[in-house]
Amino acid sequence: IKQARKRKGISQLCLAAELGHSTGQMISNIERGISVPPKKDILRLVAVLGIDSNLLVNCFLELEKAKIYSYGGHHV
Repeated sequence: IKQARKRKGISQLCLAAELGHSTGQMISNIERGISVPPKKDILRLVAVLGIDSNLLVNCFLELEKAKIYSYGGHHV
């Protein structure tokens, strides 16, 4: 997300506003891997940033899978 956002010259705050959020904190958290965007925001992210939706969703799935396995100490 961060690379695509910077390529477009969009600040975290502006991207958040495009998604209907009042601060850039959500974007910061997504870029740092702390959270994933709400489902309702994924298609808008794809449109605003011009990125592939399958790639974006797969990245978020891998991130969440890594979090789950790190909590349980299991590996895929």
